Amino acid sequence: KQTKKQAPHLFDLGALQQEANKKLGLTAQNTLTIAQSLYDKHKLLTYLRTASKHLAQTQKADVSFTLGNLSDLEINSVVVSQEMIAQCKGNVAKSNSFNDKKITDHHAIIPTKAKPRLEYLSADEKAIYLMVCQRFVERFMPDLVEQKTKMTTWVQDLEFAKNGNVIVEKGWTVFEPKKDGVLPLIKDGTSLGIDEFSILKGKTSPPPLLTEAALLKLMENGGREITDEELRQAIKGKGIGMPATRASII
Repeated sequence: KQTKKQAPHLFDLGALQQEANKKLGLTAQNTLTIAQSLYDKHKLLTYLRTASKHLAQTQKADVSFTLGNLSDLEINSVVVSQEMIAQCKGNVAKSNSFNDKKITDHHAIIPTKAKPRLEYLSADEKAIYLMVCQRFVERFMPDLVEQKTKMTTWVQDLEFAKNGNVIVEKGWTVFEPKKDGVLPLIKDGTSLGIDEFSILKGKTSPPPLLTEAALLKLMENGGREITDEELRQAIKGKGIGMPATRASII
């Protein structure tokens, strides 16, 4: 079957800290400090101590203007083309990123309308800024379209399943392309011979140590790992700390 997948939501502070930890190895406090510099000193990012991943309906014109400023920017060795920007601007009006009901005190973190001058940024500042720009552009790009295939085979009464996918349209994944997983074309009901088989023995491993990204995710969804029922209910839906305080708590 053919499926469509939208780009991830825009960044709130927690999501930005998690992404920076996964991709750049930065701590939550490092990311907060760097992003604060981009906000205060360079005026390149909007207010960042936010828990919202959405924008206000009144921001559509500003978003289109900001997208235009990002033309020719190089992100992950991919240059943001005029054609790409035109596609994004065409999708702004119908994007579900604009939702007044899902905005808390502040909207999502996005680039400001200032024209970026990357030569004035440190390496870490540039990396964080481009990360925000990538997510911003991705959010208004066309959907990723995939052709998904599932192949099921039976050996006597044992069932084996294998999933495959072929990229039909890259859409928003142009900055980090996904790989195809092509399955052979075999008609339903085909009988196949078995050349060989083997049995693999292994042992399960304990969960890996927490990264800061994983810890931030647990703090956002506080309660899932708590065994005390009363305490879990008390903290449910609240989490531990706020986006602006979790780095200092850690």
